[in-house]
Amino acid sequence: MTALNYENEVVAEEQWISVSDLMSALMMIFLLLSLFYMIQLDEDRNKVAIDYEKLLIKSKNLEENEANAQRLLAEKAKLLSVTKNTIDELVLANKIKDEQIEQSKIESIDYETLLSKTKSLEEKQANAERLLAEKSMLLAETTSNMKELVLANKLKDQQINEVVSEAVIYEDVIKELHQSLLGEFNADLKKWNAELRDDLTFRFNEPAVLFDTGDTTIKPKFKRILNDFFPRYLNVITSEKFKKDIAEVRIEGHTSSVWGDLPRDSQEAYFYNMNLSQERSRETLFYVMTLPESKRNYEWLKDRLIANGLSSSKLVDRNGLLLSDENSDGVEDQFKSQRVEFRVRIDAESKITKMLDSAESR
Repeated sequence: MTALNYENEVVAEEQWISVSDLMSALMMIFLLLSLFYMIQLDEDRNKVAIDYEKLLIKSKNLEENEANAQRLLAEKAKLLSVTKNTIDELVLANKIKDEQIEQSKIESIDYETLLSKTKSLEEKQANAERLLAEKSMLLAETTSNMKELVLANKLKDQQINEVVSEAVIYEDVIKELHQSLLGEFNADLKKWNAELRDDLTFRFNEPAVLFDTGDTTIKPKFKRILNDFFPRYLNVITSEKFKKDIAEVRIEGHTSSVWGDLPRDSQEAYFYNMNLSQERSRETLFYVMTLPESKRNYEWLKDRLIANGLSSSKLVDRNGLLLSDENSDGVEDQFKSQRVEFRVRIDAESKITKMLDSAESR
């Protein structure tokens, strides 16, 4: 209960109190109120003082906080400045670094290009060295081949000279042998219907004298001719002048292309004529080998005398030229194609053939 409420209750209960008492009461009330107010004021002052102290503390705290804030702000500003400078430095550094990276890229590209060019140059140098080595090897081989060719040409020239020398000897022997045979038989050629050709072929051209048509038995007249011809022929070719140069004596039987009613150049006609020509050449060989002169030269003839039937493979024209001869008219002479030939082959011919074969093989 407050002082005012108390006063009102006293007034109400004791209205009869006197004015002095009233004044005393009022003074009391005033004193009480003053005391109350003083107490209240003191409390308020204490409270204000406390609040002031608190406010002062708060103010100091605020000042400290502000100072701290300003200090922190200054520090932050300083830090911000430093950070900004650092950032600027970093930006500059990054810019420089980027420029350096770009420069490095360019330099790297240039390096790669240079490296590629270097590798290309190294490869070209390696290829050049390889080619040089190959060329050197090829040059060495070429030089060796040239030396071999020079030597081969030298040998070939030597062989050619030998061939020419043998050919000259061969030609001289043929000429001399031809002259010797012609001197021996020139007077008999016409009566025998025979001829001595330049290649040393002694040809008997009269078929009616030699054999009957289709027969292999030597006719008497041809035997008489052989009795006269072969010993003299043998004496010439076995003389000391020619004996060593004779490689082969061939008795050849030849026929025309005709056989009865068979077509010319037919296979049957060729085979029949082949058999006929072989039998005739063998019969001639058998006969001449029985002659006394042959018996005295038996060993020499055994090594060289052969019989060969050629059927119609060597047909001749009316001039006695082989149909294969470039000067032949190409028309078969049936009667002249039916013939027997004696041929000698000079040993120089085989030597020349061997030399030529050897030269070609090289």
